[in-house]
Amino acid sequence: MRGETTNLLQWIEAIEPYSQALPWIAIQKGWALCLTGQLERVEGPLQVAEQLIAALELCDETRTMSGAVTAARACRASI
Repeated sequence: MRGETTNLLQWIEAIEPYSQALPWIAIQKGWALCLTGQLERVEGPLQVAEQLIAALELCDETRTMSGAVTAARACRASI
């Protein structure tokens, strides 16, 4: 799985400018960094995601995104 996660991270970094507008990209980057052991880099994308989510209307999807951010932080803390 590390190889696939590394590929995902490379794709996300290729579209980095879009992560400033799309919270899911920032969330996935945080997860990919966590899963590839780059724990010191995880928080930045998660903070970007939280800022983007805060600007959105509260709905099921924003709750899911917030949960994904929290889960990524929990994963990082458990490693």
